[in-house]
Amino acid sequence: MHIPNVSRATKIWLLSAVCLALLLLVTTVIQPAQAAPDNQAVPPYDNEWPKETNGPGGPRADAIVFRVITQPDAQIMALLKGEIDMVGWPAPPEQIPQLKEYEKKGLIKLFYAEENSLFYLAFNFRRYPFQQCFDPNDPEGTYDRAALALRRAISYLVDRDYILNKILKGYGKITPSVVPPWTGRWYDPKVKELYEWTHKYDPDKARDLLRSAGFEDTDGTGWLNDPRTGRDLPTMYLYTPSYDPIRVQVGDLIASACQSVGIPVYNKPIDFNSLVNLVFDAHDFDLYILGWLLGREPLWLYYLFHSNQDVPGGNNAPGIHNATLDDNLTKIWEATTPDEMEEAVYNAQRIIAEQVAYIPLYYRIQVVPCSARWEGYFVEPLGGPANFWTFLQVHPRDTPTGGVFRFALLDRVRTLDYWAASSVWDWYVLGLLFESPIAIEPFNYTEIPWLANFTVEETDGGLVITFNFGRRDVMFHDGTPLTVEHYARTLDYINRTAGKLPGAEEWTYVGYLRYEFIPGNDTAIRLYFSRKSYWALRIAGGTAVLPMHYWWKDWPTCTEVRDPYSPGLTDKELTCGSGPYIFKELHPDYVVLVKNDNYWRKKLIQPSKAVPPPPPGVWNLEQPQGQPAEDPSRAIAERASSSIKELVRLMWITSLGTAVIGCGIVAAVAFFVRRRTG
Repeated sequence: MHIPNVSRATKIWLLSAVCLALLLLVTTVIQPAQAAPDNQAVPPYDNEWPKETNGPGGPRADAIVFRVITQPDAQIMALLKGEIDMVGWPAPPEQIPQLKEYEKKGLIKLFYAEENSLFYLAFNFRRYPFQQCFDPNDPEGTYDRAALALRRAISYLVDRDYILNKILKGYGKITPSVVPPWTGRWYDPKVKELYEWTHKYDPDKARDLLRSAGFEDTDGTGWLNDPRTGRDLPTMYLYTPSYDPIRVQVGDLIASACQSVGIPVYNKPIDFNSLVNLVFDAHDFDLYILGWLLGREPLWLYYLFHSNQDVPGGNNAPGIHNATLDDNLTKIWEATTPDEMEEAVYNAQRIIAEQVAYIPLYYRIQVVPCSARWEGYFVEPLGGPANFWTFLQVHPRDTPTGGVFRFALLDRVRTLDYWAASSVWDWYVLGLLFESPIAIEPFNYTEIPWLANFTVEETDGGLVITFNFGRRDVMFHDGTPLTVEHYARTLDYINRTAGKLPGAEEWTYVGYLRYEFIPGNDTAIRLYFSRKSYWALRIAGGTAVLPMHYWWKDWPTCTEVRDPYSPGLTDKELTCGSGPYIFKELHPDYVVLVKNDNYWRKKLIQPSKAVPPPPPGVWNLEQPQGQPAEDPSRAIAERASSSIKELVRLMWITSLGTAVIGCGIVAAVAFFVRRRTG
């Protein structure tokens, strides 16, 4: 490099400045990876929602195919190959940067939303060493105190910041309570203040808590001895669902932390069905990690923690029994005002936190990749695009109707029986087949008329709710008109089979008394309630209207019911609802629903002048709709090539920077030596 018309000293200082600039460049480019922020931004979406019709019309797609793809990574690959149009599980955080590049190319769409979820760790309260003890010979509760100290210590060992920043890459949020902040007013912020083990990572406190409860390694084996038995704590297994790499990593993290203080816990990933059977049916487990998709109003607290739900198949899998907790959970249902409910919900949260029935871990900020070949995705502010409204109005990008929309499920559909369904995968399907008198508007979560109009009137100490099924164009899938009689006989069926149906007690809690038809009006029905329950409309209006001409053996006399779990009906009869899609086929690997051409909201589809009508012909269930978005093998090769190029670039910059810095140092030394000898 030649620098004219300056002194030698000036040249050396200029070269030194250049060296410093290059050094800054190198240290800027070659930085260690920074932790992801703990609050990824969720952009607002301008969803189409015609207020005058209480939502959009549809269905627009010719069919919905639910494909079972049991690994999140495999779902992403299937999307890129054009084999599905929406994944049924948020993208793994490590794949999101690459997916953003695909979105820039117009190959896919990414939708972001907070998820109405709770991921948690739970203990088996029935089994040593975590069990509750109802021993009359232990009036001081010594046994319970040791078990409680062990549960709290494990909660102190959960490094939630590591989970959020390293495993979730910032695509999630931490919650100290089982009622997360996304529920709004129902979240109790005092839980964090009162019970620090619900959120604080502190291995030293865990050790102190264990020591004070008498857990010490007295025999030098490396494992703590239990003060209740004098022996080493037993080997315990933490079950995690093998399909979800996030929870597997969280399980590894927690198991390692437990072992570091002398608690022999080992992570054991197993398939989802086996995990559910062991935890909810057989109650054969020590600890497990699972997650729930939950409603905004925490009525679900009752089903997760009330002692009467501690039965095989019930949702109180930990098996907690606490009379004060039960009382507050019942009051949630019996509340007549939001303030009454808030008090009961807060009390329940605090008892659950104090007893460590669950260790809340996180809820997700989901990033959902979808095909760019489709339009009409409806992104709920809490929940994302996988919802009823999307399935109702999604359509090919170039046509207002038609096409086969493919949605991926992580697990198979277990049952088509409305009464027996429990998993989210079951309800993705059944939610498009059956409908109820009301729907929940997805922005403010308020009740809106659906199959029926409604009014709510207060009486002395009670309520009267009137539903008017005045729409004459609502048909079941078999062509039978849906009438107020079907709704009434659905209520009778619930009453007759209440001893078998989960959730039937809800009607008792809201004070339901009876119904009556209105003389001179063949479309209306009145329901009477003994209390002004805050939830009466949700329960009465949210009950699906089923084809009771199948569920009663002697319709329309209605004196003999079919068993809710073994009714002896065909799949077509089991799935006969009034929803926008009709059941066509159930296979272990997929479920096919086809458009209901007689759906009562089809006429509400907004005409579009911007796109041509659909082409003639029939849709094909076996072929992808349009060209694949990406060849996955090519995508992997491009990613590898890009990584190699980036590595070479960084090596070149590093080498150049090192060489220049070396030259600068030599020049500086020469300059000072010259000054000293000159």
